[in-house]
Amino acid sequence: MFLLRSDRCCLGFDCARGNRDGYCASR
Repeated sequence: MFLLRSDRCCLGFDCARGNRDGYCASR
């Protein structure tokens, strides 16, 4: 489940990967 609507929702590894889009990815 991943929500591409969160302005400031990104996991630690997601942020480190370079996801400046600010999307929360629940894996």
